Amino acid sequence: MDLELFEVGELFVRVENISGFRAYSISLSYDSQKLRCLGIARSTFFSNWNTFFFTLIDSNSNILMVDEAILGIGHENGSGDLFKVQFQALAEGDVNINIVNADLRD
Repeated sequence: MDLELFEVGELFVRVENISGFRAYSISLSYDSQKLRCLGIARSTFFSNWNTFFFTLIDSNSNILMVDEAILGIGHENGSGDLFKVQFQALAEGDVNINIVNADLRD
């Protein structure tokens, strides 16, 4: 992610061409000296379902975690955004955001 000092940017995490998809648990790492995580919001992929949605931002460990699962019977197919993360730059320049864990479940 490349942002100017104090600029706010958004990162969308999405899936492509998935079938029988019911739940996910995804963890991302980032440098909390360079980025402040302002929030995490559910996106539209599971919008037709009642879901459990949980987020955790741990700036001391430089990690954020997002879990979502369809409640009851059902699954989703296709492509779309799972969630959006909003960051604010605390320093200028490139900052890496890495996938630490991606558990996609059917």
